[in-house]
Amino acid sequence: MPQPSCPQEALDSSIFFAVKKLNRALNKIAEDFFHKVDLKPSYVPILLILSHENGKIQKDLAKMLCIAAPSMTRLIEKLVHKDLVKVVCEGRTKRIYLTDKGREIIPELCQVHLALHEEINQLVKTGFSDTLIAELNQITNQLQ
Repeated sequence: MPQPSCPQEALDSSIFFAVKKLNRALNKIAEDFFHKVDLKPSYVPILLILSHENGKIQKDLAKMLCIAAPSMTRLIEKLVHKDLVKVVCEGRTKRIYLTDKGREIIPELCQVHLALHEEINQLVKTGFSDTLIAELNQITNQLQ
């Protein structure tokens, strides 16, 4: 493989940096959207999962979202502080439940999530192909 002629070319030809750059760009857009419901983008998937599977085990949530256990604990603590979820301990197992307040915001959260998806598709003009998303998920699974 030929040596890149400049640092920018090296960054642009690296899948690692390309994905990180894409992640930052998407996160910025998501922050703007979820600011409307006073939430950070990192809280949203947790709440959406719980809206379908209330009482999910915290360890399972972390695994689903590819988040380290300590990071998941901090996210859950912040959601507890916002009174959106509660933690029920069953021995060493922690189950996470939506509170009434958490359940109340789910419809609006779903609307904002859908609007974000539509906005991103508009910005990239062609939309994401199912093939690209499947390939990204396959790469992620291979690297884990």
